[in-house]
Amino acid sequence: MSEDSLEVNADKRAWLFATILFLVFLLYYSVTSGLLPKGAGPDFAVTNDISRFVYEHSTLPVLPEDSGELLFTPGGTTRATRPPASYLISGFLAHLSPRMETSSFIAWRDGTSLTSALALVVVFFTLYVYFRSVPYALSGALLLGLMPQFTFIASYNNDDSAGILSASLVILSMVIIHRRGINYRTVAFMAASCGFVLITKFTAWLILPFAGIYTLWKARHQMGKWWRYILL
Repeated sequence: MSEDSLEVNADKRAWLFATILFLVFLLYYSVTSGLLPKGAGPDFAVTNDISRFVYEHSTLPVLPEDSGELLFTPGGTTRATRPPASYLISGFLAHLSPRMETSSFIAWRDGTSLTSALALVVVFFTLYVYFRSVPYALSGALLLGLMPQFTFIASYNNDDSAGILSASLVILSMVIIHRRGINYRTVAFMAASCGFVLITKFTAWLILPFAGIYTLWKARHQMGKWWRYILL
């Protein structure tokens, strides 16, 4: 069997394990999110409030016009001023959730369960691309996914899971560039990942300077082509 055939078979095996990993942890986090008490998680009320607004209006709140419909913390803040990705996901996904009829606060958690399970898939592929080993990739993803801290994050409505997902995509982009070098596809994937970071969580923005510096460093021998990648 040729080397190319072996690589194709290995990639198919990796996709199979990634799919199983996603489905198993999506189910696992769906169960744990139903078991977690209503008041679990910091500032759960104001977080759920933005998901509720998206669910009811199919759009994000605009300040100050919608301030009368929003819940504010004692400090006068609202989650409406934060990056919106997690609230959009939880709000729109709630329309598909059968749990919305019985317990809305659990239905809001489905978005977090989804983004957390997707984050594990990204971690799996990051390790697989770097080590070219399904056992290594699976071990790393399982280690993260079964951590009590990560399970807690995946079980209540928050924007941390989307931030973890977006930052993981940036790290995957860096690993892909490390393995495959600078080209249109790798730079486009890096740009899309960085763009996703911008709409997930402010603290996830901390990874952007490192991603930019790393990409430029890897492209240092292709200075004449930089302008083409910048256009992306």
